[in-house]
Amino acid sequence: MSNRKLLVLGAVLCWPCLVSADIQPPVYDSELVGCDLIVVARIKADTVNHTEAHGYAYADIKLIVRETLRGVAPGEIMDVRANLVVVVGGYYKRGGRTINLRGGRKDYPKTKIVFVDGTDDIWKSGLDLSKDAIWFLRKWKDERRYVISRSEYVQPLKLRRYFMALLSPKPEAAVVKLLSHKDEAITLRGLGYLMERHRPQDVTAIAPLLAEGSNTVQSAAARAMGEVGDASAVVVFRKAAAHKNPDVRAAACVFLCRFRDVESLAAIRKALRGMGPMKTLRVARHLWRMESRRAIPLLVTLLDERLPVGPPADPAAYTDDFDIRRHTHA
Repeated sequence: MSNRKLLVLGAVLCWPCLVSADIQPPVYDSELVGCDLIVVARIKADTVNHTEAHGYAYADIKLIVRETLRGVAPGEIMDVRANLVVVVGGYYKRGGRTINLRGGRKDYPKTKIVFVDGTDDIWKSGLDLSKDAIWFLRKWKDERRYVISRSEYVQPLKLRRYFMALLSPKPEAAVVKLLSHKDEAITLRGLGYLMERHRPQDVTAIAPLLAEGSNTVQSAAARAMGEVGDASAVVVFRKAAAHKNPDVRAAACVFLCRFRDVESLAAIRKALRGMGPMKTLRVARHLWRMESRRAIPLLVTLLDERLPVGPPADPAAYTDDFDIRRHTHA
């Protein structure tokens, strides 16, 4: 192979590593359940008091507490400092910043309350905080007030059963029992948690999901298996490389590459057919990391696939993490 082809191939495969550095790290569920106080609550209407100066915004709010899941709430109504912009009724204007979530809608709910992260390039939580949700709170440095700094620290109430499983004495076992739950959101979140724990024995519990449920569940199950599996799971992934779901095939190919299973290169070549450019790029990156001469012919073939080069519209598309929160925020 010519030096020029090697340079082109290296540029295509290394670019994603450069653009993914600025992605904000996720908040893991094991971190959420470690908070000082966990309550089911909603923001009390007309109690949002904003302060914004020097580009920094926070709001003092009052929560109406309906249920305490962990810790001791200071009362049925409690004060919380939110280091976020709290948008009420879809419109916020303060300190030279304007956020308009209404657009041209005249029917936007006047009582709807949402968190907004960032500055003008906003990312808003999909939760209406005027309604009950699960709040994960830490004590402020004065030890009297509680604080929330990221919108992920408020989760949908429909995940209550899942978080109660995490708070149980044996959370891993409790989550495994929820994998076949009728609510897909709980199944997906459970898979995300098992990815955190990295227990190879969980492959056996996850594998049946590859033949069940929606494409989303199958995709999440494959990614979770790829994250927790060890060399003993190679046989399972050789079979999964022929799955009809391209996300499952991609996860299987990545796993086989990670464990340098050169005997599966023919199956990987077949699995790449119709996989799509972003998934193919992800597999190609792991083929490159195999550091095997036997993988080079397949990598050269991929040069004709027009793999994406350059900054993506969504930088998260270049990462290897399955962000379960994309599928569970209401």
